[in-house]
Amino acid sequence: MKRILSILILAMVAFAQSCEHKDLCYHHPHTANVRLDVDWSDFEKETPTGMTVIMYPNNGKGEAITQHTNIIEYALFSLPVDTYHSIAYNQSPSEYGSLSFRGMERYETAEVYANPTTSRWYVTREESGRAVTDPEWVGVDQVEGAVVTQDMVNRTSEITLSQMNASQTRVDNSFLIGEHKPLNIIYTITVKVHIEGIYNLRSARASLGGLAEGYFLGQNRASSSRVTHLLEEWSLDINPDDPTKGTITAQITSFGLPYGHQGMAKENEFILSVLLVDNKTILDFPFDVGDKFKMNVEEDVKLSLELSLELTLDESLPDVQPEGGSDGGFNATVDDWGEEEDVDVSM
Repeated sequence: MKRILSILILAMVAFAQSCEHKDLCYHHPHTANVRLDVDWSDFEKETPTGMTVIMYPNNGKGEAITQHTNIIEYALFSLPVDTYHSIAYNQSPSEYGSLSFRGMERYETAEVYANPTTSRWYVTREESGRAVTDPEWVGVDQVEGAVVTQDMVNRTSEITLSQMNASQTRVDNSFLIGEHKPLNIIYTITVKVHIEGIYNLRSARASLGGLAEGYFLGQNRASSSRVTHLLEEWSLDINPDDPTKGTITAQITSFGLPYGHQGMAKENEFILSVLLVDNKTILDFPFDVGDKFKMNVEEDVKLSLELSLELTLDESLPDVQPEGGSDGGFNATVDDWGEEEDVDVSM
């Protein structure tokens, strides 16, 4: 009987110790409360209303841990011991209309790219890539080699068990492991074309091929795949000293020149198509411009990404009779002119 009673007592002690161990495990997390601070002061563009921060364990090789938040000053994570790479960018993927994301499960393949667009007049040329939309502003930064230590985990456990004051927050009791300072990655490209016989111009449209399709967020570089941007809105300036001459100007946003660009003329093709004031004469002017891009540099805005092209038509626009005998007039937007063409988009 005494033996049975002893066994029961030992069993009760073991059960109590088991419960106590589970309780301690419950209160002793195996992760650390860590923080990444985010500073948007160098972004240049509008202050974002939210952001995405992605943590990649095992030096970028592990499964991604993604956080979308309306807080833009910091991101909080509860992470186990490991070494992490992280990416931060403004907004969340669903908030973009002109952009999409792919390969986000791995640090080295994470990419943002321009969405394709359709056109009634542009036919995709294989060497220049499919036509895409102009991207919205994107600010990106990377932090590599952020370390979560066992000491951070242990101290997180101590804080949890010590019953923090009500005034203390998780931010106060988190460990800073890195700081993001996102920069704009979207280029502005301005194209100017000098034209003689400008009074004969009714409308203009153009395509600029061989630009970068996207941007690898973790590798901090443009992609090597090429796309074409359409220039369909132009402004007109008449030379005040000679009204027969003038300049048309258009501006687009893009990911800039593709990775590995060699600065050779044939790497980028610009094709200007003009409709004259008779509303029937259409002229095309192709240019190889891969060697003609210029970087616009402003000393006080050293982070600006601006490229420009300045071209001149070799020949004057021919004199034509304006439609209906009127003076025609330049149209800054694209009219529905010329034969409609199906767009052959290679995906």
